[in-house]
Amino acid sequence: MNWPIDARVTCRGLDWGECRVALNSADMVMIHCTLHDLVVCGSQDQLVQAGWTLVPQNNIVKLETWRCDRPSSASSTDPSIP
Repeated sequence: MNWPIDARVTCRGLDWGECRVALNSADMVMIHCTLHDLVVCGSQDQLVQAGWTLVPQNNIVKLETWRCDRPSSASSTDPSIP
């Protein structure tokens, strides 16, 4: 499976901040981590061996979705929530 460009990835056991696939060709994947301006390159198999994996998309909650899913009583009980 090829990792899509701009997909979020993480490295097992390390916190590099937000990392995304910046380039994906037949021979090389380039990952860019913005927090430390870190670039990691290698074949997809090498990166998987080093602990890199795709972040599951279902773990990402968009602000619009989160706001819509809140109970309506939350805003009435906490005046700081609009």
